[in-house]
Amino acid sequence: MEDLINRHVDGISVFTVTPELDVRVAKMANDAGIPITFENSKPAEGDYKYLSVVAAQYSDIGYAAGKYISQTWPGSKLFYVMGQPGMNIVEPYMEGLQRGLKEFNTVELVGSQPTDWGAEQAMNVTQNFIQSGKKFDVIFANNEQMAQGVMNALKDAGLFGKVKIVSTGGGPPGLDMVRKGEIDATMSAPVSIQGIVTFYNLYNYVVDKKEPPAKFIPLPIIPVTKDNIAAAISWEPSQSAVDYSIKYLKDLNKAM
Repeated sequence: MEDLINRHVDGISVFTVTPELDVRVAKMANDAGIPITFENSKPAEGDYKYLSVVAAQYSDIGYAAGKYISQTWPGSKLFYVMGQPGMNIVEPYMEGLQRGLKEFNTVELVGSQPTDWGAEQAMNVTQNFIQSGKKFDVIFANNEQMAQGVMNALKDAGLFGKVKIVSTGGGPPGLDMVRKGEIDATMSAPVSIQGIVTFYNLYNYVVDKKEPPAKFIPLPIIPVTKDNIAAAISWEPSQSAVDYSIKYLKDLNKAM
């Protein structure tokens, strides 16, 4: 921050480190009269100014998963393989998932188990749940690495292909898993869109003095399956990501 300020840059974009450190750097930018924007997470509360935050809302991802599962497999029984509680990530996921399930009321959540976000623990808790004898036919895994562990457990039990797997992310490995039929769907929140929208917010403010459409701009959550994977927005920079981002910003501006 000191280097950027000394170079008299026109604007600063921050990929968040911690909410508290974000406040500190925002105040530095404010004191220097330099506009600042954030992506990936909201800064902590404080007496400072910033243009906007662009980030995924975990509750939105959970809701998208609940909606997708409810509409695609009504009457199913769902097992939720969670990440690690206590980081304010799993809790919003669960809130959104339960909200989606309650809204459509077609799927029963029969169990949930926490993990360390890794494939090995995801495999272990899935194996334990299978051995418990509880009936389930859909698993929601909190990321695509965990989905790999879930898949391995299902294969060992002879249940792969019989139990549906839904994940989150939409990164290159996840999209490859969808293509191969290893998972049935992923709730994609493309980080490429996050970066592009963040850039547009800062550029438009610096060049044209246009305020962003909102103080917080959530990433769109796009369910990706084999049927629509050709149109999936890659995490890598691409023209499709730029086009989608421009349309997304225009729609947000119209809604304001």
